[in-house]
Amino acid sequence: MTDEQFLELLRKALESRKRKAALPPKLEPELGKEYIFRLVSKQRSPWRQDRHVFIVYNFETGEEWRLPSSVVLEQELAEAKPGDYLLIRMTETRQLKDGRRMRSFEVAVLPSEEAVKLQSIAARSLPSQPEPGTVQPPSPSSVEVQQKKEIDQHALDEIKMLIDTLLEVYGSVTLEDLDLYLNTHKKLNVDVKSVVEALGYTVEGDRVRKP
Repeated sequence: MTDEQFLELLRKALESRKRKAALPPKLEPELGKEYIFRLVSKQRSPWRQDRHVFIVYNFETGEEWRLPSSVVLEQELAEAKPGDYLLIRMTETRQLKDGRRMRSFEVAVLPSEEAVKLQSIAARSLPSQPEPGTVQPPSPSSVEVQQKKEIDQHALDEIKMLIDTLLEVYGSVTLEDLDLYLNTHKKLNVDVKSVVEALGYTVEGDRVRKP
């Protein structure tokens, strides 16, 4: 084997193992718009050692994006891991005196383990056609309302995000499945029907729909 042949063979071997160095394009979020992502990777920033580069999959475009560098995102995503689902909304942007632009964000993180459980619930919540003349059974969550406890605002926000996500994907979700997730899994011990109605959703039989 000549030196030229060996170099060509070496080049092909290295080419097959070459890692893609280029980062995906940076997301330029629109003010007030909600984005639902899945975290693909989290790596140390090559520009600042105190920051990370968050690579996410954008469900709207079907593409990978790089989140903008932000102290707020760095703090809110400190415990996030690849596979987790993210909801991000830019709530404010303004120019600082030194010329830099400051952006504020609202962030929610859903661990991948909880997403798997939600997927199982949602699969059982697909609308089915009732038999003519049948009557929807009453919600099991409406029994013994006086024994249920009040729920704080943080939990209400989490429930609203959950319902919005399920409605966006499947069109409806049942009170029974919400009761299973909120009271059996999350141990919130709340009256699901009352909470759902208080959040402004429409309840038809056992199904929750957009208002």
